[in-house]
Amino acid sequence: REIYMHQMYIIPQLGKHKLKDIKTVDIEILRNKYEDTPSQANHIKIYCHKFFVWCVKNGYLLNNPAANIKNLKENVRRYSLTDTQLKKIKTYLASKLETHPIECIYIALLIGTGCRPSELYSRPWSDVSFSTRQFVNIGSKTGQKTVDLTPDSIAVLKNLYKLTGKGRWLFPSPNDSSKHHKTFRHFWYELRDKVGLGEDVQMRDMRHHFAVYTLEQTGDIATVSDLLGHANISTTSKHYAYVLNATKKAALKKISKGLSVI
Repeated sequence: REIYMHQMYIIPQLGKHKLKDIKTVDIEILRNKYEDTPSQANHIKIYCHKFFVWCVKNGYLLNNPAANIKNLKENVRRYSLTDTQLKKIKTYLASKLETHPIECIYIALLIGTGCRPSELYSRPWSDVSFSTRQFVNIGSKTGQKTVDLTPDSIAVLKNLYKLTGKGRWLFPSPNDSSKHHKTFRHFWYELRDKVGLGEDVQMRDMRHHFAVYTLEQTGDIATVSDLLGHANISTTSKHYAYVLNATKKAALKKISKGLSVI
């Protein structure tokens, strides 16, 4: 991902400058070019900050020009699949499983694990523990994490192992098996179009669906926080407390008669 960010944003926008000549305003201008998609803009800013931290650490710069740049305000994404949409996705994947098994399995795991897209397509088989039903050694913003997997996701992974298990990667690049797959965007766009999800629905939204569905089924935000790999439950609450409020109302309605004594 770092290579992609560097080639996609840093070199085209800042590559003409010498390191010592890059100012805070240059990075702000780069960030603001993507202000219509604040999440993307913030990712770019965060990467710039990490890159210049490395430059300072290794003696190429004295100060980090991205150090005091604030993130743009992001709208919290509150997306989850409806039962009808999920049924359509299942039907579509079933129709494509014979011709595009790798792509179908990727989407199934995206929905069934709560992982971010890059956490899946860049995963080596050494990070899969069938015995403990986990992904291990997953790098995140807060360090290494472990992701617990459902029995169905383990079954899907075992099917994938039959296809790619002799190599290093769960999802090897179709052009070079020594490298992992970079993106499944084209397959996702086609699925999105055929199923009718809408152009604004992104692969990363499947992580939100996983969280919302799990919280609706369990009412346990601590479990959801753990499954998502959040370092702090407050992060989970920030994004999904609204779901918990709805489940609490449903629970109160369900237990109401059992607690009524007059």
